Amino acid sequence: MDQEKGIQMSLERQVAILGAAGRLGHALQLEFPNARLFDIKSSGNSNIRSIDITQKESVFDVLHELRRGEYVINAAAYTHVDGAEGEEGRIKSTELNAQGPIWLGHFMREKEVRVVHMSTAYVFDGAKAPYSEEDQPNPINEYGRSKLWGES
Repeated sequence: MDQEKGIQMSLERQVAILGAAGRLGHALQLEFPNARLFDIKSSGNSNIRSIDITQKESVFDVLHELRRGEYVINAAAYTHVDGAEGEEGRIKSTELNAQGPIWLGHFMREKEVRVVHMSTAYVFDGAKAPYSEEDQPNPINEYGRSKLWGES
């Protein structure tokens, strides 16, 4: 039992959660209570450090302490689906949902960390359900396109 507890604690210390102030980020904190926490928004929570995943320098500077084999769970995203249809929302969704994961991918390759990136059903057109990883994406809105670009 003690050995299992030690393994669990070891794994928890190897996790960084991006988007920690959001709904999914809060849920992930319950699963990984010792994770390092980051969010693009300023937060009243002093345990959450600021990171701007849309900027390469921020990703590399803030996450530099991560070591080979550690995990980054990317729960950071622009989530206002209807808002992504307007000019400002389209820019924000592209920055957070596409450009951010690109910088995380570069970081992952250079530092040899593992990145878990969250997708959404919006990358599909809704013609059938449930979807599998083998199904062909076909987003029908800007939000879905930005999420799909982030998966590429």
